[in-house]
Amino acid sequence: MTDEINLEEFLRELHDSRREVEVARQQFDFVLDPLLIDHLIFRLGAAEKHLNYLLQLARKMNLYAEEGQGQWS
Repeated sequence: MTDEINLEEFLRELHDSRREVEVARQQFDFVLDPLLIDHLIFRLGAAEKHLNYLLQLARKMNLYAEEGQGQWS
């Protein structure tokens, strides 16, 4: 990301990243094939790292989630 961050795009990316973590967790819970388990471990790890990065940026921008509502201010 650049120094100038479009807030709307950033919040959309943050939302999408949270969704990606949720989807990867759900898929991991239901997969049985060992080859897919390895893939989902990698996918989940990457999704969590990306989300953590975005959350760190959000904190630097003084953005905080409204508890239980998923709204940012």
